[in-house]
Amino acid sequence: MLKERIATRHNVVALGPFTVDALAASASNQQAGGDDGVVAPWAGSVIGMSGVLSAAASAGELTVGASADGAENANSTVTVTTETVFSARFDAGRIPFAADEQLGVEFSTDGDWDSTGSLKVTLFVIFENMDF
Repeated sequence: MLKERIATRHNVVALGPFTVDALAASASNQQAGGDDGVVAPWAGSVIGMSGVLSAAASAGELTVGASADGAENANSTVTVTTETVFSARFDAGRIPFAADEQLGVEFSTDGDWDSTGSLKVTLFVIFENMDF
């Protein structure tokens, strides 16, 4: 039997959205959605992140980053102040993850953060060695 191997150059997948219903000041290392995220069926790396806030803050900072098994990767952290939308792009391989790790989003706010709006974040990942 002949087996055909399908090759794809870029296996980009969007994961999420990972959500927080109501942001609060002084939140520290919280997982969006309340859990550690989506289990990765293959190894790969995070190559992008985008987010939307339902209401802008007028003071304080929100930091958002990709996490694997509940641990945020410092190379993925984005700081948000008064914006309601944000995005970041990362080089492939800079934010790696292994197969079977749970991918998610971690966030923190400082004590001055004054928006109680909601947050939605999407991760963009490349999976490696996908055989079909």
